[in-house]
Amino acid sequence: MGMEAKLALLRKQHGLTQLELAEKLNVSRQAISRWEVGAAVPSTENLKTLSVLYGVSVDDILNGKAEAVSQNAERTDEILKEQNNHSKNSKSMFVFACVLVSLALVAIIMSGVVKYYDREKTTNLPMDNMTSEEDDGVADIFSFE
Repeated sequence: MGMEAKLALLRKQHGLTQLELAEKLNVSRQAISRWEVGAAVPSTENLKTLSVLYGVSVDDILNGKAEAVSQNAERTDEILKEQNNHSKNSKSMFVFACVLVSLALVAIIMSGVVKYYDREKTTNLPMDNMTSEEDDGVADIFSFE
């Protein structure tokens, strides 16, 4: 019996539809279908999860017997929930990191803007603070009259 037939048999023995199994593994129903017709192979991580879910070794899924060993359903669900939580936590950490990087960029840009305007204030001195100079007569040489 090939792996694809074993996967379909194990799923049916556990009373799962392709959609239910797909939801437990966080994959599409089409992925389950492709595994069961031999058009694709589950990833190593999915094979591990399937072995826990069905109570058989990965080797049994790949090469060995297709009989399922009964296993505590609560423990299986607990393991699947832990894997789903890990996936969600990874996504949350990624979003958190993106927000932090964005805030840092905004802070850097704002400090540059503030420095720019501070520099503009010091280079554009008001005329009231300027001292008057004596006429040196240079203006007469370049008279345009």
